[in-house]
Amino acid sequence: MALSRASRLMAPGIYAPLPTFFLSDSEDLGSSSALQLCFVVLTPSGKIDLQGLEKHVAYLARAGVRPLLAGSMGEGIHLAHGERTRLIHSARKALDTAGFLDVPIIVGAGGGSTRETIALCEEVGAAGADAAIVITPGYFAGVLANHRPALKEYFTEVAGRSPVPVLIYNCRVPANSPQAIDSLMNACTHRSRCQCRN
Repeated sequence: MALSRASRLMAPGIYAPLPTFFLSDSEDLGSSSALQLCFVVLTPSGKIDLQGLEKHVAYLARAGVRPLLAGSMGEGIHLAHGERTRLIHSARKALDTAGFLDVPIIVGAGGGSTRETIALCEEVGAAGADAAIVITPGYFAGVLANHRPALKEYFTEVAGRSPVPVLIYNCRVPANSPQAIDSLMNACTHRSRCQCRN
């Protein structure tokens, strides 16, 4: 029997970003053409190697590593709607089957806007994620990095409306200024709901 999300605490430890394993016939990433790489699209039916992911999650859990899915390996933005849910269900199944019922799952839920980010947090929360990791929206990152009140408002609204705790992902590219880092820490006004990952 699986534990409730409230029972799986975000304890200190190693939370490693895991790659999403795609089946070999689903992506043509071997092409030397940079233009073709820019237009890779996943099919709605999904070509994710869920069995490979499950084996990898269980293997890492046995080594004491907790999973961070669809996060900072870059594939999160390439997932079609519903594919995050499939990743979470597979990871949870693998952890529970291997006896790691108390191991939490963090899932990337950063979107291009506040509205999309909140929707992704709701999606991953409903699928069973224990926390979401959120990055500054890429298109507006440069502007937000120099506009402290807007940066704080973005993360405060996301953390306040997310059904799961939010980790702020301080990626050095979007928020690489001392002011932005201060704002990120100040945005964590909901201490039980928001933490910063550097």
